[in-house]
Amino acid sequence: MNNMYYFYVNFPNFSVDPIKIHRANCGFCQNGMGAKNIGSNHRGFWAGPFNSYQDILSALEQLNDRFINAPGFINASCCNPGVAD
Repeated sequence: MNNMYYFYVNFPNFSVDPIKIHRANCGFCQNGMGAKNIGSNHRGFWAGPFNSYQDILSALEQLNDRFINAPGFINASCCNPGVAD
């Protein structure tokens, strides 16, 4: 199965909430446009698309390496990326 992936960084909660990985076709992601179809804005940004789950993990590991007390990252429970790919 060929899936595309995005992650979302929430600016107001960046230091406490983990970054969430989404499948591109997830209702919350909608190919980087978000549930309200507004894309990135002052509250946060979508990054992607990434061609594979491994690609997105590598990008997030590099991002987190640049920050002290990085928030980490998790799979969004709504679309369960990385499972059965």
